[in-house]
Amino acid sequence: GDNNDMDIAGIASGMGDSMEVKISDHNGVLSQDDITNDGVSDNDDGGGGQGIVRDTNASLQIQSSPPRLGSMYDIESGPLGNPSVSSSVGNAPVAHPMAYATMDSIFSQQVGQYQESFQSGAPANLMMADASFSSDSEDELNNPSAFDGSHDELDNYKNRDLEILRDTVEEAVEDVEGMLSLAMTRALTEGDEADLPWGADDSGSIEASCLFETYDWLKRNEESPLDTRNEFFQEVINGVVITVLFGLMHPLEAAQLAHGIATVIGLPLLKELPTKTLVITGMRKTTDVDRGQHVILAAFERFGPIEQAAISPNNRGFGFVRFSKPKSVQRALEKYRVAEIEIQNVSVSIKTLENTTPARE
Repeated sequence: GDNNDMDIAGIASGMGDSMEVKISDHNGVLSQDDITNDGVSDNDDGGGGQGIVRDTNASLQIQSSPPRLGSMYDIESGPLGNPSVSSSVGNAPVAHPMAYATMDSIFSQQVGQYQESFQSGAPANLMMADASFSSDSEDELNNPSAFDGSHDELDNYKNRDLEILRDTVEEAVEDVEGMLSLAMTRALTEGDEADLPWGADDSGSIEASCLFETYDWLKRNEESPLDTRNEFFQEVINGVVITVLFGLMHPLEAAQLAHGIATVIGLPLLKELPTKTLVITGMRKTTDVDRGQHVILAAFERFGPIEQAAISPNNRGFGFVRFSKPKSVQRALEKYRVAEIEIQNVSVSIKTLENTTPARE
């Protein structure tokens, strides 16, 4: 701003050991000659002081070492209620204390049993999608050769969340590149005209509704061939992309949901889905998602720390619970084999996310 004093040392002290300070004016980075030995700009109209830069045209940029995202599908294992556990707690979204990841810095990411880490590129709320175009994207859009078919249409749009989603799903499910490109291109070009899927507005309810519709579809298509199942999965991918684009789901949550649906309908997988989720059926029907989450937690918290619990908001008596560790699922299943598990004095059924109806050849 105009005539603002900025104490570089004071700012730097709060940024940690690893930081980069850039001083620039509107014409470029100030040279060494522009700054006197005592740290005061020659453009200063008076005053002085160690570490003070005064320049009406100068701007200060400070970049600290960015934080890392945690593991995919299980950002940090821990008890329910800790905001660092997952991007939502049941039906109530939780803001992440972490930053966006860029595709340039993706490495070593764990997907449940396998790991990768994302290096963040710019501070942002993980629950919000960044649908803006970069300057590079604008140049490409104004360049006719950008549409010569030599690269994915999505390359014209620099949406980091969608890039994370695409990379993660492609690592988990076979032959989904074309499905993802189609879904993303459609979502990005339709923008606000796209319809929100599954009649829910939080990540827990979205996942529960999508799982319910998948099991309902599978009942009617038990002997369906792989092509039919791919068509259904395309619709799921379309919806998953929209939820990420609109900021309703973190891309890793959405990737986990897609991985789970692919598992349930029997698509070929590249990675096995971590066994941490139980589907619950036969509950008392209610549309109160908060109450539904509460009764699931009360029934299952004895088996271990819970990451997420939610019901389908469409009065279907359907929900799910996801534990921090697979051994909690095993405890619940062992209990279920020898005794009833009750929710609100009603015996419920539970099962893991797995395929029991292979695709017909």
